[in-house]
Amino acid sequence: LGFLRNRMNLVELLEIGTIFSTKLIHEFFPDIRISTLDKYEEHQIGYEGVYRIKDTARAHYNVDLLTDDIDILVLRSGRLFDAVLLCEVIEHLLLHPRHVLKFIFNNLVPGGRLYLTTPNAFDRHKVWRFLNRDFPFPLYPLHFGPSDAHMHHVREYGPSELLEACAQEGFVVEAFCFSACWDEDKSASSFDDDGLGNLVVLARKP
Repeated sequence: LGFLRNRMNLVELLEIGTIFSTKLIHEFFPDIRISTLDKYEEHQIGYEGVYRIKDTARAHYNVDLLTDDIDILVLRSGRLFDAVLLCEVIEHLLLHPRHVLKFIFNNLVPGGRLYLTTPNAFDRHKVWRFLNRDFPFPLYPLHFGPSDAHMHHVREYGPSELLEACAQEGFVVEAFCFSACWDEDKSASSFDDDGLGNLVVLARKP
């Protein structure tokens, strides 16, 4: 966010999938007006603090990405957002990522940025398990329901399909990297970049 703020007029920020980072953004960047988007239901997350965090935001949009018609949903008619954070969210959604990307594109100003992170489906640990005939992705819970969604990855993505989906929805990818944010420091240093655990995309709406 500091990088973006120094390079664009970053005032209005939307964070999709609110968690503790919302509070951190509020504390470190008090000049940025944060809005949040998530479907809040108390049975879905087992700690009360998350619900208080949204109170630090300028506005909260109680939108369900799975059931609301997000292909045409514009959150506010007066002003679009300068940037959107979509961090560790799309892997939990039972829908094509292009629907979410289209929704974000429609709610960004021209020149606005999307910062997206998600697990790397082809990280070194998963590839190693595949080679050893061990499937790295867990089964859905036997009694799976909406309240389990935040704890389970419906689909993880590879870099090429993620970048292609961004381009198909009109984004210009400005930067892409593999991140070791979920990897142990000792092991990450021995990985090739494409074996790291996370994908990071910075994309711009033309």
